[in-house]
Amino acid sequence: MPKEQLAAALHNVFKDATESVRERFGAADIGRFSLNITAEGRTMTDTDEVKIEYHISAGWDCNVKGNNLETCIIEVLRRHGWNERNAPLALAAPARPVRKPLKAV
Repeated sequence: MPKEQLAAALHNVFKDATESVRERFGAADIGRFSLNITAEGRTMTDTDEVKIEYHISAGWDCNVKGNNLETCIIEVLRRHGWNERNAPLALAAPARPVRKPLKAV
């Protein structure tokens, strides 16, 4: 496969992965995400030693890393559901009496 076709194929794989994450997080009301894919390996060997790692961030407090994209997505969705179920209740502040302004003498 020529280098140009390989680069286009890799771009399409990353684009498809990003669309999958976007659709699933959108359905779960996760408003923002970041997806990083890292590939690391040796170049001067005959073995297929390549480590691929996915890193997904959703919001400020949810960061998941793993070697399987589907597992990472499921973990983010699990954590998001836990955060929603265990979020503190929003209680209204008690009514405070209004202070009357002082009159100038």
